[in-house]
Amino acid sequence: METSASHKLLQRLNGLKFITSRYLDIYEVISINSKNISLKRIFIKLYTNKLNFIESLEKLKQNIVSEYATECGSESVIPNEYLSMMPEIGYTSVIKNCYQIENAIYESCKSVMEQTNNTSFKNNIDNFLRVHKNILKDLKPINLDCVEYNNQTI
Repeated sequence: METSASHKLLQRLNGLKFITSRYLDIYEVISINSKNISLKRIFIKLYTNKLNFIESLEKLKQNIVSEYATECGSESVIPNEYLSMMPEIGYTSVIKNCYQIENAIYESCKSVMEQTNNTSFKNNIDNFLRVHKNILKDLKPINLDCVEYNNQTI
């Protein structure tokens, strides 16, 4: 049986929601506890932008499910390609690889935006990407390998 357009849209939406929310708890800890003011500001922006995007995706998902309920039910399957992008790793690894993780999220969102025909979904992704691109510019020059980690604060 061929997968419907709304089903594919929900799978992409669920995938983006998954990769965007992954490690969000770590970013929240840093945005609250960091002693480094520059890092704290960046992680507050990162955390807030991701949280806003996740909320917008959840609203869109509710609209899609209610509109196409008979076609796709309450589908919440996350495709394997998204699951494999964000493996279970520790706090220090997330921090040290933060730029690479966030850049991968940026590229995945950009790719999905180019492939989707749903205007609301495109607009949500575009809003997220515009802010995320600036956060990546701020994050890139920071050497997170030499940041001191102390009791889950940096």
